[in-house]
Amino acid sequence: MLLTRLMEEARRRGHRQVVLAAQLHAQAFYAVHGFVAEGPVFLDAGIDHINMRCILAA
Repeated sequence: MLLTRLMEEARRRGHRQVVLAAQLHAQAFYAVHGFVAEGPVFLDAGIDHINMRCILAA
């Protein structure tokens, strides 16, 4: 619910997309919410991450 609410707030503020760095084990969770992986896997704090983007509907 928190992610959905944050995306609604981004939409309300006029943002057209949301970008985040997801830990690899959470990639499927974000994909269910419309996020698409972009670019290579990278380390952050010793944990594999991937950038993900979600285009917000108008």
